[in-house]
Amino acid sequence: MSSDSDTLIFGIHAVSRALAAGKVTVKVIFLQSGRDDAAIKKLRQSASDRGIRIELVSREQMEQMAGDARHQGVVATVDSLPAMDSQGLSDMIDAIDKPFLLALDGVQDPHNLGACLRSAE
Repeated sequence: MSSDSDTLIFGIHAVSRALAAGKVTVKVIFLQSGRDDAAIKKLRQSASDRGIRIELVSREQMEQMAGDARHQGVVATVDSLPAMDSQGLSDMIDAIDKPFLLALDGVQDPHNLGACLRSAE
């Protein structure tokens, strides 16, 4: 379903934001069969507008792809972004007027990331 150069992203919000931002190439969106609410319809339309293939998969296939990740019935493959080296990070920080850097490791839930960002300000 994906190659070694692909990254999987999980959840309706993460996939929708990846499509809207346009900073990564979304290759395929996998939707769990049977889910057809308004958010999924909007995601399908957005993918269709961009010519992105959608595949319906069973719950079992979705669980196999996502593992322990909270997928909400939506998984997408995207091109992997190259890792930034320390010089690239330094250059990026230097280019920003008031840089804000938050380093985290092992965050699994995007809500936890939001809480970390809010409390770090």
